Amino acid sequence: MKSEKYFNRIVFIDTLLSFNGIIPSLSEFQLKLVNLIEQFSKELVSEGQCEQLSDKLCYIICLYFDKHITFRLKANNISWERHLLSRHFYGYDVESGSLSARLEFLLKNSDGKIFDYTRQLLILISHYPDSDGKIHALLACYPGEPVENSIPHAENKEPESVIFLVPDKPRSRWYGSFIWQSAIGIFLLIILWFFCIKYLGGLY
Repeated sequence: MKSEKYFNRIVFIDTLLSFNGIIPSLSEFQLKLVNLIEQFSKELVSEGQCEQLSDKLCYIICLYFDKHITFRLKANNISWERHLLSRHFYGYDVESGSLSARLEFLLKNSDGKIFDYTRQLLILISHYPDSDGKIHALLACYPGEPVENSIPHAENKEPESVIFLVPDKPRSRWYGSFIWQSAIGIFLLIILWFFCIKYLGGLY
């Protein structure tokens, strides 16, 4: 399941972009994405996925990141043109085509992990500000799984296993030690007060 780990990292980076995360160096950022996509592609093939469909999925990821990064950098008048992922992997002569057409092809011609990753990308791309109507039409045809179905055996779990509470014992120990410390402090104050009274009484 290493492909899932790399895919989650891809989604995480896209989320940071959506929140206007800072990119210190475009070259280093491109290198990080290139390595991540290469590892993701290799893991898909090693897990028995079709190499051609895996390549098409990675091409969609490249196209989407190029569009998303270009959109985010445009506000600061910075160009992503020299670092386009699609050109790095596929050269200048390959026609990019529309994301919706490529997504639709994979959704119709894939199954298993490739299909699941494509559908997750579809949901991700649908939140992109510049997504077209075809993306939302595809989303209506291929909706994501309900939350309760996406978590295996969620029905069999006891509520206590998913609710995090402050343990009672540490709090009771702290509370008990606080009482003892308070009692000792009050006792010492009483003794000090008693000796003060005796000392002041001796002065008169």
